[in-house]
Amino acid sequence: MTQAIKIYLYEYTLGFLAQDNGKYVFKYDEEFQKTGMQPAPLYMDTKRATHSFPRLNNTSFAGLPGLISDSIPDYYGTQVIQKYYSSIGVDPLSITPLDKLAYIGERGFGALRFAPAQSLTSGLGDPNIELFTLWDESRKVLSDDDPSKEIRWVYSFGGTAGGARAKAAILFNRESGLFSIREEAIKNGYSHWLLKFDGLAKEDKGQPQPYERMEYIYSLLASDAGIDVPETSYVEESSGMFHFLVKRFDRSIDAKTQETTRQHVQTISALLHNDHNDQQSLDYVDVLTAIKRITGSAGETLRAYRQMIFNVLAHNYDDHSKNLSLMMDTNGAWSLSPTYDNVYTNSKGWFENGHQITVNQKSKLITKADVLAVADRLDISGSKARTIITDVQSALIGWEGYAQKYGLTDRFPGYVKEVRAGLGRVQF
Repeated sequence: MTQAIKIYLYEYTLGFLAQDNGKYVFKYDEEFQKTGMQPAPLYMDTKRATHSFPRLNNTSFAGLPGLISDSIPDYYGTQVIQKYYSSIGVDPLSITPLDKLAYIGERGFGALRFAPAQSLTSGLGDPNIELFTLWDESRKVLSDDDPSKEIRWVYSFGGTAGGARAKAAILFNRESGLFSIREEAIKNGYSHWLLKFDGLAKEDKGQPQPYERMEYIYSLLASDAGIDVPETSYVEESSGMFHFLVKRFDRSIDAKTQETTRQHVQTISALLHNDHNDQQSLDYVDVLTAIKRITGSAGETLRAYRQMIFNVLAHNYDDHSKNLSLMMDTNGAWSLSPTYDNVYTNSKGWFENGHQITVNQKSKLITKADVLAVADRLDISGSKARTIITDVQSALIGWEGYAQKYGLTDRFPGYVKEVRAGLGRVQF
């Protein structure tokens, strides 16, 4: 299996990753150290060549530095990778983080690229894929049966995205509604999107659910609230299935060359070496302070504060440290990424303790005084903070109109009633 990985960032060799005496060690390439860029500024300064963090939580970081572990997918992507290696005769239990990075190759989120890479698209024939094929192969990955002989496409689109629910990193032509896995399709009007499937969690039993529909609505509400939201879309089937699409902000297409360009993206989890599964281990004061330090910008900090206000007022308890990211351009300058994974959450199960990141050291029953206290700690004026609160409150008034427009009210009246009650509890 994979013994070492060479890592690239933009046009540079970033460095090398290998196992040494039972721990993973990363070493920056000497030429990259001269660029002045800091791809992981808080814990992996390029002035020091070698880095290793064996004490980080192994489940969340896989023994790797946050800079690199950010590229390894969560539950669903890991399932795909295990199925892939099983299909080529490799025991899934023997797969190492280096093998996962080899699988990801050049297809990961952000600008990091890994070599040697597995070849996954040869012999697939027609590059256009029907939505049902995408959905059905993703369903097989999550089934208890061994689907290795029936899966054909999913290894090319399904193993690089984060999160627990099934999704596809895919090329999409919004005008024609067609999907593709071939990079050359960008010359025919395709661009890079993330497709989130309806009805594929085991408890969904292949039936339509409200969650992707609601995430689309929340993308509209976040935009109305003045938050930077990527382009979003959806595909609704006659069966009621509602698949959510979001354009990837880590990819863009150069208008002149018609080639894909990449953007280096790091989650707050990676940048702060914070275990995103360790609930309430961060406060928004910590997060916003780090953003201010890394970006050097009060404006970027204010944008992140607006996201915090939206999370509080929109009852989004899924605000862990992997759901907020920064981007570094080719000049080494950092900024807040567009928002993503904005969802309504109930107060049950994993979310019974409230927000994953605390607000003024509180995860529930957050008041206006709490969010103003966070603003004060970050030198955000009270008037600016109150204006943001008003902006978000005004935007959220429109949620029931969107719920009616996009079929949520008619199809899931019980869910709408639950959301109405939840949002009513957080108004201040």
